[in-house]
Amino acid sequence: MLSSKTKYDCKSKDKIDAIDLEIVRCLSRDCRASYRDISTVVSITPNAIKERINKLVCNGIIQSFIVNVNPGLFGYEK
Repeated sequence: MLSSKTKYDCKSKDKIDAIDLEIVRCLSRDCRASYRDISTVVSITPNAIKERINKLVCNGIIQSFIVNVNPGLFGYEK
């Protein structure tokens, strides 16, 4: 999570543009995708991807990054 000393104003809701939407699509397919991987899809620098993801998190657009596991592999019934 971002620290309380973030440079973004989390109270202001910025509009989501096409680049933000594509970033969210990339993360929804693979929440572990690197900034570099996402930057090749979106065609902006990895640093710009990092800044945009931080802002999306700060503004509550991205609320969490989740990993789903198969409970059967841990000995639990589905």
